[in-house]
Amino acid sequence: MFSANQLKEQLFRWRYYFLLSLGFLAIGLGLDQLHQAMNTQVEIIIPTPTPFSLTVAISGAVRHPGVYHFDRPARLQDLLVASGGLSQNADRAWVARSLNLAAPLQDGQKIYIPRPGEAVAGQQTFTISLNQASQQDLTNLPGVGPHLAQAIITYRQKHRGFRTLSELQAVPGIGPKLFQKLRPFLRL
Repeated sequence: MFSANQLKEQLFRWRYYFLLSLGFLAIGLGLDQLHQAMNTQVEIIIPTPTPFSLTVAISGAVRHPGVYHFDRPARLQDLLVASGGLSQNADRAWVARSLNLAAPLQDGQKIYIPRPGEAVAGQQTFTISLNQASQQDLTNLPGVGPHLAQAIITYRQKHRGFRTLSELQAVPGIGPKLFQKLRPFLRL
């Protein structure tokens, strides 16, 4: 057997071989890990986009009433164009007053365009309170954008509300023509 000093001496001599062996072992383990990583298959799944589908119906005083299909989001203006536009006997004043051509269509929606003097069932004209409407409510009115809606609110706050609907014409930017267009949608 070796004495402690002899063992130290032998280990000191063979230290390079020992370190070299540890190095080869580490390289071998690293190569094994690399080989396993290279053989691992990665599956990339690309989701298939769901096709967009919008189906709406339009009837009444349009050139080509019927059911229309869109493969993209569409607005009422798009539907009117697809249906050939308003017919000659359409109530154009009602359309201008009651429909928002920029409104997005919803799947399954039905639009009816009346003839002059014809009652429209199912398409109610909404009204908003001029003294309580928010800026968002006011921008839903035909011809009223965010700046004009804010001007209405500023006037309302400054004068402690509107006493009559016709007082709306005192708001800068609202003349008699726009007032007549807005009047059916307003209440105090």
